[in-house]
Amino acid sequence: MKKISVLFIVLCVLVSVFATACQPKKPSTPATPTFDYNAAATQALQDMLDTWWTGDAATGNIVKTGWGYPTAPYDNMIWASAMMSFDLFTMWDIAPSDDIKARVQAQYNWTREYVPGRTANFGRAPHIAVDDCGWSAMYYMETYRITGDTRARDDALKLINGTYDYFKDGDTVNGLWYPSVATGQNYKSIYATGIVTASLMFLLDAQKSDPNWQTTYAELYQNALNTYNWMEANMLRGGNYSVTSQHGAVTQYNCADNLYWCDYNVNRPGVGEKTGPDGGTNAGGITESQSVSALLGNQGMAVCHALFYQLTGDATYRDRAVRTAAAITDSHFYNRNGVLLNDRDGWSDATYFSFYIRDVLTLPGIRDTDKQIMLTTAQSAAQNCRVQTDGKWYYKAEWSGGTAWEDNGIQNNGKPVGTRPEQIMTSADTANAIIAGQLLASMQAAGTI
Repeated sequence: MKKISVLFIVLCVLVSVFATACQPKKPSTPATPTFDYNAAATQALQDMLDTWWTGDAATGNIVKTGWGYPTAPYDNMIWASAMMSFDLFTMWDIAPSDDIKARVQAQYNWTREYVPGRTANFGRAPHIAVDDCGWSAMYYMETYRITGDTRARDDALKLINGTYDYFKDGDTVNGLWYPSVATGQNYKSIYATGIVTASLMFLLDAQKSDPNWQTTYAELYQNALNTYNWMEANMLRGGNYSVTSQHGAVTQYNCADNLYWCDYNVNRPGVGEKTGPDGGTNAGGITESQSVSALLGNQGMAVCHALFYQLTGDATYRDRAVRTAAAITDSHFYNRNGVLLNDRDGWSDATYFSFYIRDVLTLPGIRDTDKQIMLTTAQSAAQNCRVQTDGKWYYKAEWSGGTAWEDNGIQNNGKPVGTRPEQIMTSADTANAIIAGQLLASMQAAGTI
């Protein structure tokens, strides 16, 4: 009897160990369970204001920059300062205040007065490429949401319509070019999620007050849907795809991780993939500072799915949003010990964080792990990225630590232009990742997510 009891105990232990080993691994939990997300978010925004805001809240503005540095020659690129405005927008969703509202209004007033071509100038500053247009339009819509200034909403609509007209490939059913066709670099990009997001923000607002919005804005809705459908059909890594080389050879590949490619070439010269996903011959090429995908594109598509679901009620869009969130969290490329990889664009990879939290992570079917990775990313960025230079605080792009982004810099007239903490876009993007952690934590505390 004693021998049987011992064998039974050993068997139970082995079963327990085997069961534990077979459980799927979860993303790492925060090293400090009591991490103060609010303190980190507050510090990040204050650092940004101390370094990059000039004047008072009511009449000041974000400093002018050139290539992200506060030095001449200035480039009047709206999107660069918009990255810092997104920090204010995210904090507004945590704790609305008169101070934030005043700064958002003041920055918009400054933009209207001092930035020529704020709703036009396609193919040149401030709207050189389709992503510049998208970030500007999203900035205008968020400004309108917070201030109620209808001029910002009107600016968004004018810019959105102009973007579709200028960058469409004959018709939006064929998608949008990323750069001007005049450049000869024929490729399309997941960065077009920006202009689709702004379109859906506008339409959701119109839906509230115009019962005939589908008729009033039929062309806008169709352009947004066409552009979105083209990306879903051509950029989703959902199975078989083909790549045509510069010599005309067509090769079939397979990748079914449900992430999205960043760029898609169409008879593009000078690259390995003349036609097909850019980097399509190397689907695993997703690394920090170089990537064939893009975190902002994956989260951007998830947000577009979610906003189409809000607009139409079609559960297909909801299911796509949940699928995309799972693809990001479960990806061994993007999930690095529970911290998201800042892969493609250290100037804007965190742009969608607050939208992703509000519009995607609140959907039924979203898992706790999809939320947890946003928290661990915020904590890791707060602990690894804050650096001081000449008495001012900045934020690096390497959310898990290291120098990959800084080491991958390029030069422009002797100035390091890569992705450095001393650039407003780099600091603002990482700050937004940190502030978004408190947004999620506060929604969890309130029971709204």
